Amino acid sequence: MWTGFESIKLQLPAEVNEKRIGIITGELGKKVLLPVIKEMNLIKGLKLDIISVSNTFYGREVTVTGLLTAMDIKKKLKNYNLSNKTIIPDIVINEDGYFIDGRTINWLRRELPCKSISICSDLNDILEVIVDE
Repeated sequence: MWTGFESIKLQLPAEVNEKRIGIITGELGKKVLLPVIKEMNLIKGLKLDIISVSNTFYGREVTVTGLLTAMDIKKKLKNYNLSNKTIIPDIVINEDGYFIDGRTINWLRRELPCKSISICSDLNDILEVIVDE
């Protein structure tokens, strides 16, 4: 997901309208995301939060993002100070639109107060969410 950041950096705006965006990831993904998020948080008006979700479906020793469930994400976001938008990586949803626990993104939207959830597969998708007014 984060390959090609150097070329994307050239497309980053210097400023956006004030917004806070949460990015869902597994615990392992947080380590990979941190340098990219720090760089992107230099954009005036933007606050990106890494939201690291523990896997209770398979057990906490499973730390990859691709095996997160909709329920694990819901549990994490239930008491979280929700952002204007939340980004979920496409790797957690199969080609039929289901999380590994059989739930859909629409189920998750109904369960959470933050209805603005974007599914992103790469940095270009995230850039679209950032510049979207």
